[in-house]
Amino acid sequence: MVRTVLRIFVTALGIAVTALPALGQSSIQFRSVSSELANRPRGGVIDLFGGAPASPSVTRPQDSAPWYWEVMSPQRAAADRMRFGEAWRAAAEGPVGRPSAATLTRIAAENRAALDRAYARSSLSQALLLAVIATESAGRADAISPKGAVGLMQLMPGTAREVGVENPLDAAQNIAGGARYLSRQLLAHEGDAILALAAYNAGPGAVDRASGVPAFAETRAYVPKVLAAFAVARDLCLDPPVAPRAECVLDLVTAHPDGESEAEIAAAD
Repeated sequence: MVRTVLRIFVTALGIAVTALPALGQSSIQFRSVSSELANRPRGGVIDLFGGAPASPSVTRPQDSAPWYWEVMSPQRAAADRMRFGEAWRAAAEGPVGRPSAATLTRIAAENRAALDRAYARSSLSQALLLAVIATESAGRADAISPKGAVGLMQLMPGTAREVGVENPLDAAQNIAGGARYLSRQLLAHEGDAILALAAYNAGPGAVDRASGVPAFAETRAYVPKVLAAFAVARDLCLDPPVAPRAECVLDLVTAHPDGESEAEIAAAD
C-alpha cells in the first residue's frame, strides 16, 4: 500500500515538473545588474525585466540642439582649439536663446574688476566668462539651483572647495573659482572650447566616458547657448576676441546705447 501511494506521488511530481517551463526559456529575461549599471542612461531607473528604462526626473526640459551637433562634431576625435571661431559662429546663426547686449553690459558693469582679475589669473577671456555667467545665472550673484549650484557661475559645493572658493555667494570669489575651473577644462581638452564647456556643465568624468560631449539634453543645449552668448559678449570688447583665452578690454560706454557710465548702468538694474 505504501509503495503504491509513493509510486503515485512520484508520478504526479514528475508530471508537475514536466509541465513547468525550463528556467532558461522563461519569458522573463533577467539581465546582469553590473552591465545595466554600466549602460544605464544618466538619472534613469534600471529595469532588469526587459522593459525600457524609466524616464529620469527632469526639472527643466531641454532641447538637445540637434541642429548644432549636425554642424559641430561632439566627438573627442574632432577636438581642436582652432575650431572655436566656427563653433561660436554656428551657435550664433542657430535657433538658440541668447542674452541681450544690455543684459551682458549690466553684468559686465557690476563685475568688471572681478572679470579682469580672473583674466589675469586664469587667462580666460572676459567675454567667455560673461557668456558663462549669463547662461548659468543671468548675472544673479545669489542664484542657487535645485541641484545646489551656487552663484554667478553656478559652482557646486565640491567644485567650489576644489578651486579654493570659501564663499561662492561672493561674486568676485565665484568668478575667480569658475574661471579657474573652466581654465582647467580647456587645458584637459587640448584647448577645445566645446569639450571644455561640456565638462564644465556635465563634469569631466562624463566627457571622458562619452569620449566627447555626452548625450545629455542639458549639456547638448548648454554648449551652443554659451557660445551664442559669447557672440554677443565679444561685441562689448574694444577688440573682439577670437579665442577663449584672448583678452577682452570692455568698452561698456560705447556698447550701451544711452552712453551711460558703468556706475550708472550697474545702479539702473
